[in-house]
Amino acid sequence: MFNWVKNLIGYGQGVGGCLRCGDKWSWKPIHSTYYSTTHGCFPLCQPCWQTAGPNQIQRYYRELVKLWRRNGSFYSQEFEDAIVAVALEEKGFLA
Repeated sequence: MFNWVKNLIGYGQGVGGCLRCGDKWSWKPIHSTYYSTTHGCFPLCQPCWQTAGPNQIQRYYRELVKLWRRNGSFYSQEFEDAIVAVALEEKGFLA
């Protein structure tokens, strides 16, 4: 009901959020996908992760890597493909 207020507060604090629904991490549960034993990423909140299909998983995980690149990080296409594959496998879309 007051999600917009919570999101405004999170935006003011510089908090990122879900790439699908836009809700901020300051109040929304995240879904972490670990692509190594010590590193993970979270482009989607838990509710969006639960309802996402394979095309949405690919879209938002690729979008996250593109955001990292725009912020000055270098990640290869192979790295991007690997993160997408890990997320798809975790979701059960890859055998």
